[in-house]
Amino acid sequence: MSAAPPRGRVACVQLEPVHGQPDASRAKCDALLDSTPLDGVVLIVLPEMAFTGYLFDAAARVPRDAEQTQRWCVERARRHGCVVVCGAPRHAGNNVYNAQLVARPDGTTTWYDKRHLYDADEAWCTEGANPFQSLGDAIADERLGLGICMDINPYRFTGPGGELASFHRDAGTSILAFSSAWCENHPSDPPSVVRRERGVAPAARQRRTIQGWLRRLEPLENCIFVCADRVGREPLTCLGLGEGACVFCGASCVLDLATGKVLGALSTTEEGVLVVDLPVAAPPPTGD
Repeated sequence: MSAAPPRGRVACVQLEPVHGQPDASRAKCDALLDSTPLDGVVLIVLPEMAFTGYLFDAAARVPRDAEQTQRWCVERARRHGCVVVCGAPRHAGNNVYNAQLVARPDGTTTWYDKRHLYDADEAWCTEGANPFQSLGDAIADERLGLGICMDINPYRFTGPGGELASFHRDAGTSILAFSSAWCENHPSDPPSVVRRERGVAPAARQRRTIQGWLRRLEPLENCIFVCADRVGREPLTCLGLGEGACVFCGASCVLDLATGKVLGALSTTEEGVLVVDLPVAAPPPTGD
């Protein structure tokens, strides 16, 4: 049976973290959220590694910020009466995971660890051991799916792909919360490639990014894709690669996968909060 279209509103936060300074990043995020009307919002999604930044050359350099992020997310969930999903590092023993935190208004939380690691993750991150997740206890009458950036691609860029989309299709996920730090350029690309990418018109870059996500989600239908992607750049010295920078794509968006329609999207550079009214479920057909 097909999942019913979700109700309510969702919000995506698009920001440029202050690398290695989670408190400063949270202050930026607070300013964005506090200036946005959030009445009726059932879900707020933040980017991958939203408060710490993304590029690190060793696990020891990743800020230990899980507890602070958890407190912040729970406070926001209670304040707005909604679920908050935020990308953050999670330390466990000697391992550091690139994770998503789900915080509910009642104070309960769930962690999900990224399954498919990107090249830049390999320097500091441990691959998540648990399967993808779809939660039935987060938003009333919905199944909330989770995913982090590279999860949408084939595992290690091998095989046909579609693992994330197929999982959420089979799980009956109706809202997929996607935290991302999508790169315009591979970290090892030469500066000429970065310059070429920056030469593409912003509107074209936005369309290309969104169409790329839609292609990777093709097995998944009857679902709303809520993507919070970061903007800005981080120097490759953070990854131990010398000069240059990794540039992030932005284009945070809400997509109706049943129709392929873009319900709302931000640009490739702005910091802001996108709030979208979700489609109302159609009433079931009645007999004569």
